[in-house]
Amino acid sequence: MASLRQTNFAAGELSPLMWGRSDSGLYRAGLRRLRDFFVSRQGMAVSRPGTRFVALCADSNAPSLLVPFIVSDADGYLLEFNLSGTVRAYRNGTLVWTGTAPFVVGGVRAPGPLQYAQSGDVLLIANRGPLWQLRRTSETSFAFSTYSFSRAAAEWVTVPGGARTTTPVIVDTANLVTPTTNSPLRPWRWWVSVVLRDDAGRTFESEAFEVTEVVNGSGVRSARPTQVAVGTDRPVTLRRSTSGATWAGTRVHEVLGFNYFRGVGDFAGFIGNAVSDLDFVDDGREPDYTLPAPRTSNPFAWTTPSGPKDDRPLSVGFFEDRLAFGGTLLRPASALLSASGDYIGFQKYPVVVPSQPLEFELAVRKRETVRGLAALQRLLLLSDAGVWAIGGAGALTPDSVQARLVSEVGAAWLRPIVMSGELLFVRNRGMGVRLVRQSDNAPELYSSGDVSWHARHLFENVEVGLAPQLPHPGVVDDWTWQEEPDGLAWMVRADGRLISMQWNGETSGFSLHGTGVQWGDRFVTCATVPEGDEDTVYFCVQRGPSFMLERLTSRTRRGTVADDCCVDCAVPFTAAPGSPVVTVAAAGLDGRQVWLCAKDNAPVGPLTVAAGQVDLAAAGLRLPV
Repeated sequence: MASLRQTNFAAGELSPLMWGRSDSGLYRAGLRRLRDFFVSRQGMAVSRPGTRFVALCADSNAPSLLVPFIVSDADGYLLEFNLSGTVRAYRNGTLVWTGTAPFVVGGVRAPGPLQYAQSGDVLLIANRGPLWQLRRTSETSFAFSTYSFSRAAAEWVTVPGGARTTTPVIVDTANLVTPTTNSPLRPWRWWVSVVLRDDAGRTFESEAFEVTEVVNGSGVRSARPTQVAVGTDRPVTLRRSTSGATWAGTRVHEVLGFNYFRGVGDFAGFIGNAVSDLDFVDDGREPDYTLPAPRTSNPFAWTTPSGPKDDRPLSVGFFEDRLAFGGTLLRPASALLSASGDYIGFQKYPVVVPSQPLEFELAVRKRETVRGLAALQRLLLLSDAGVWAIGGAGALTPDSVQARLVSEVGAAWLRPIVMSGELLFVRNRGMGVRLVRQSDNAPELYSSGDVSWHARHLFENVEVGLAPQLPHPGVVDDWTWQEEPDGLAWMVRADGRLISMQWNGETSGFSLHGTGVQWGDRFVTCATVPEGDEDTVYFCVQRGPSFMLERLTSRTRRGTVADDCCVDCAVPFTAAPGSPVVTVAAAGLDGRQVWLCAKDNAPVGPLTVAAGQVDLAAAGLRLPV
């Protein structure tokens, strides 16, 4: 048999079923066994760096779900959602905020990590209950609140300078009671809304409130007549007052203008606006129903003959400046999108316009549940039975809702990874990774395939003695993407081992990693946060009875102590000048044996941890400074 010259390890560890495939290109770039090494972008096998101890979990007896909060490409927070209900935020590995989750934080497999989407300083969380938002209020503080689909009331606005705005009244004239053939008698109704800009620079439109009063020449108010005539020769004046009570919780906004609407029944269309004038004259023009009066509409609450329904979203995201929900408890194969540019705009429009909110059901052959969504030119809906591409050649509008099935293999509850025209997702039941790729020649077409078939054993079989008794120990419970510096996906297996995957657009290289295997230690969850010029991976790790947060160190970030870390759960220590090191903190590791390492020195140990620290003096060791 001719020898093979191997120039790279880009294919990573190969399944035993591939060991005889010397005719395959993967054979020439693969390994029989690759453990605690990862494959680099250049095809090298690089030893995995160690992890650095950050803190015990908020409740050290319970695991935590980890969620990134991204401020910029070089800055972010790690959010720790502990199963005890405590939420903590870390920045560059330092605790900056602690709070309490207003919802029950489910376990890793129930049904999986939190579904979330971020927009600016707000993180939206879909947890099979009310939609929650976590807002960053300063660099060291966050606040929870329910996501409200209600619009700000016009009476709640305080105009700079002290003038207050209230709902206008109709000025009583003969026009209201003298209809003619040119201004026929109609049950017209009027509404007014306020265009506002808050102190953060965001522009929005308030709820439209109906004009329900009429005032005569003496200023006497009365209920508006049910029949009001309006026409080009019989205009109606709507007058805005500058006095009136305001809500106690008011905030100062800049008022940019007032929009007026008229209609018959419950639908009203735009008829004009005013910026500073107190009077608006309705001259009888035809209302523009493509611009309806803004109303509050909760897409998850509606009334049926059997009673009110209270639905809940399963996943959340953003697409083409719309807030999007994929699947609900009562409509699992549906998608709901807000009006374009209006994240609380879910009201029904009387006419079809491109920017209106959208709601549609997938035409599925069997019952499917949408588990996630992503943007890859089109809106991709990932269900438990397939992946669907939604949209036409241009922007997504009511006339371009075309659903195409691009993969008949379902996805797990884990968030997909999107990068450079490609999407990676963990397949249903967590058994492997699949790819959805956009066509280079036809952006509306996609292809799909399995990128883990040559390393399938890593997702199916577990070595004897290294895993607890689990039904499917090779299932992926959590994963995260580390773009810089190595372009790696890190996957936490149900048995507590790690799988790393290098994807270069053509070849995927997999390898297996462990931590404290002889002690039964296990990785639980993971997340990636940008910190400076690299992305940092954080893990929740169980060591004995304790759950703790650890931070993957770097192989390329030079000039820091972390660069020399080649062990897991490392704790750096220093001593005061001129004093020897006597004790070293090792929280959560009581009864465990540890080693002490220093550059250019032989390892010291093993030493036994007691009372959360290592006593070097008791061990007869005195390290010089």
